[in-house]
Amino acid sequence: MNKKRKILIVDDSATIIKAIQSFITEDFLYEPFYASSFSDAETLIKQHNFFTAILDLELPDAVSGEMVDYAIAHKINPIVLTGTFNETLRKQILQKPIVDYIVKHSIQDIKEALVIAENLIFFDQKVVLIVDDSKLARIQLRQLFEVLSFYVIEASSGQEALKKLSDLPQVDIITIDYEMPGMDGIELIQQIRKMNHLVQPMIFAISSSASELDKAKFLKNGANDYFIKPAQKEEFNHKLGNYLRIITQRENLIKSQKIVAEYNRALNIGGYVSKTDPNGTITFVSDKFLALTGYERNELIGKNHNVLKHPNTPKDIYKELWHTILNKEIWSGVLKNTKKNGDIFYTRSTIIPILDHEDQITEFVTLRDDVTELITSQEKLQAHYKTDVLTSLGNRIKFLDDFEKIENPFIAFLNVSRFKEINAEFGYRTGDKVLIKVGDILHTFSKPHSISIYRLHSDEFAILINNTSLLDFQNLCVIIHDKISSTPFLIDENTIPIEIKIGIAHGKFDTLLYADMALKEAKTSSENIVLYHEAIKSSQEYKNTTFWKSKIINGIQNDLFIPYYQPIIDNQTGKIFKYEALIRLKDDQSIITPIHFLNVAKKTHYYFELTKLMIRKTFQVFSANDSQFSINFSVNDINNQDVISYFKNQLYEHIGIQKRLTIEILESEGIENFEAMTLFIRQMKELGCKIAIDDFGTGYSNFEYLMKLNVDYIKIDGSLIRSINQNSSHYDIVESIVGFAKKNAIKVIAEFVSNEEIYHAVCKLGIDYSQGFYFAEPTEHLALI
Repeated sequence: MNKKRKILIVDDSATIIKAIQSFITEDFLYEPFYASSFSDAETLIKQHNFFTAILDLELPDAVSGEMVDYAIAHKINPIVLTGTFNETLRKQILQKPIVDYIVKHSIQDIKEALVIAENLIFFDQKVVLIVDDSKLARIQLRQLFEVLSFYVIEASSGQEALKKLSDLPQVDIITIDYEMPGMDGIELIQQIRKMNHLVQPMIFAISSSASELDKAKFLKNGANDYFIKPAQKEEFNHKLGNYLRIITQRENLIKSQKIVAEYNRALNIGGYVSKTDPNGTITFVSDKFLALTGYERNELIGKNHNVLKHPNTPKDIYKELWHTILNKEIWSGVLKNTKKNGDIFYTRSTIIPILDHEDQITEFVTLRDDVTELITSQEKLQAHYKTDVLTSLGNRIKFLDDFEKIENPFIAFLNVSRFKEINAEFGYRTGDKVLIKVGDILHTFSKPHSISIYRLHSDEFAILINNTSLLDFQNLCVIIHDKISSTPFLIDENTIPIEIKIGIAHGKFDTLLYADMALKEAKTSSENIVLYHEAIKSSQEYKNTTFWKSKIINGIQNDLFIPYYQPIIDNQTGKIFKYEALIRLKDDQSIITPIHFLNVAKKTHYYFELTKLMIRKTFQVFSANDSQFSINFSVNDINNQDVISYFKNQLYEHIGIQKRLTIEILESEGIENFEAMTLFIRQMKELGCKIAIDDFGTGYSNFEYLMKLNVDYIKIDGSLIRSINQNSSHYDIVESIVGFAKKNAIKVIAEFVSNEEIYHAVCKLGIDYSQGFYFAEPTEHLALI
């Protein structure tokens, strides 16, 4: 922003000063300074560089106009604003290089002084050409203009004036004498008006003749006004001010027109732009839009945008679009379109109604971004996000989404029995092949029976169908069970015995819980297939599940879930290295740990709500201090796009917090989609976060997949640490983990360090950090050790 010029206002009347101050707003072009005496004004003039001044003639310490002379001596051309009217004094003052002489008859006179002061800024460095064969006349006019801050050029003839005009880039005002040798003033005006100026100058005719005929000739031939020699300063200043504002408005209009022309040129070259009349008929299309659609200009002009409309676009979108723009509001949205060759493309379109001076729609302008690649990438990502990588079936997220859309669902949960034993005996690669083969068998039933197949996690699958008979669904599950059970699983020259358990439920209310309860019943009974029935409701497990589901819902609705924090200790210094955030549920006067409710939450969408809740609350706490901290993410969290988007948004809202954050990924759930996990870890590390693998030692892949992941920490599972002193095999496992970590520059954290003996063993093994009740239990507030 340009610094304002300074104006000095001097008056010994407090009333006048207050009146002037009341008229000065933030838009005033000057920074004002005030003085009530000559001595005060003298001090200010020595301290500041004033562009102009508004001065009172009579001051307590300068009663004869000394203030005016002092200002002029310091190259300040002042405006005299006085309450004293003395014709002799007025004539004397007007002989000096002042801007104007104003008598304070009314408030309007004070306003006029401020207007004249602002005009000086408009006048500053505007170019004036004075054309007159009389040197004395040129001198008089020069004085009038220069005191107003104009830049003045002179010419003594019409021919000299035309030459100077052809050499100058711009002249704002021209004064022309009527009677000049060789070319009179009227002929000169005619020649000037023929010249190709970007902005035509204002032309003032100057003549000693008061003839109305001469005045009419000048005005008819292109003069803007007519002055009688010698020009009177007050009249001259007033008319100049009026015309200068016209010049300024005209310049601004030309600049605006130029800017609009440049915008139109830029849009035509660089934007996907079209225009229509109020009826929707296309009147303009940009070159880039033609290239995008494949049409020629004559194939679109005069047509409707329906020529581009994709037939699958819902009619409601266009109904809402037209309703919006016909109400003179801007509409924005993504539209699916068809090119001339039939290819599909997507645009993020903004349609703007253009209104005239009567607030009526004259046309619609549509600005677009080509988002085809983005939309198709999102569609691919969405499909990938809802697909189980191992079996290519829908995953748990896809299952839950599809379930919500079905009116009368029938569900079967399938479990591969003793799958952990298969992994332990034959290895996880063989286990993966078993799951793939089960998925392939299930997939063969999907199309002929109109069912959807999903792999929920590890060794559990799901079947979903809408509106069938219970008997038919049960029979289908029997056929599926018998098919899998009778199929020989010969994998890597090993014959793998496969047994399947199935739980069935139907209906909309609590169906997922019922199917899960039926599967658990099948696992604990001799039955291979169990249909949910009311008797299961009486089981303790069912009661436990429904009890905790209600607790979860109530906790979310009433904000009863809170983070607790447990310190992690640096084994070398004995000081707190960071804190781990752990979820807790407030229930009356007690605090409930996640072992009671988390598994129930995982069977519903509420689990992801708990993750987002923990992110938000933990970030709020650690944005207020500079401590290191960690939060837990499950594999399901990482595969949930909504959770990851929320997490990134929270990172952006708490700038810098990511440098102190570690994301702990739960290894016990099994990390199977290495591509997605690697991408997630890379993105998080690019943002500045660190990565830890939690519960290390409980999964079935361990060192092999860890080599593929660029992690910063390993947290050894508590089941290995808590018995490290009594179980030599656990000690050996931990020792091998620590050795592997050190070779790969990964720091190690021991969980469940509950006493001094375990702590000494952990330190002896060279583990970097410890966490456990030996140091501190998790608390609602950050503990100090």
